[in-house]
Amino acid sequence: MVKILLIGEAYGNTEDEYSHGFTGSSGIELSFMLRDAGLTNNHELFCQKCQEWSEYPKCNNCFESLYPSAQDMIRFWLEVKERYSFEITNVFETHPPNNDLGFFFSPIKNTSFMPGLKYDAKRPISYLLPQYQNHLEILWKRIQDTKPNLCLLLGNTACWAILKQTQIKKIRGSITQDQFGNKCLPTWHPANILRDWPNRPIVLADFKKA
Repeated sequence: MVKILLIGEAYGNTEDEYSHGFTGSSGIELSFMLRDAGLTNNHELFCQKCQEWSEYPKCNNCFESLYPSAQDMIRFWLEVKERYSFEITNVFETHPPNNDLGFFFSPIKNTSFMPGLKYDAKRPISYLLPQYQNHLEILWKRIQDTKPNLCLLLGNTACWAILKQTQIKKIRGSITQDQFGNKCLPTWHPANILRDWPNRPIVLADFKKA
């Protein structure tokens, strides 16, 4: 059984290069927040200079600064899955060009079964293009198949995809249910934390609640 399913937004450049979610800067920050909330272990990183394993942030032997690579992140998420039964996924398991979510949407209202999403404060409410509806169907099927004890919704896009709500500022930190009856906890996406560091203690509190 999956204890927590962490649901993000879409692949970035690093995720696209390694075909694995949360391997870039947002994924690294997510791993740090999970660690700081006491939900997972710290990173064990290999010091190329000493040829020894040490915990982040420095080598125990030479005190060289260490930082997770994409390969380290892949190994970390595998270990988190095996040790803690946490899994990761995204609403869109692909990389939109230029990291622009607008690739999946159109400002023209269509017959989509989903409500509009204001994914960018500078753009109008947009609607999912029919050709990308399968991404949501795959995500919903994964939730039904894995039956997570909790879906941790990282950001407004995840809230839109799972709860069909886009008011994360109002629902953040509150336990709610999705259409299948699964418990969900919305919080900020780690990319938001990298842009707005004062939000980090809020997310840590949400993770501890999880």
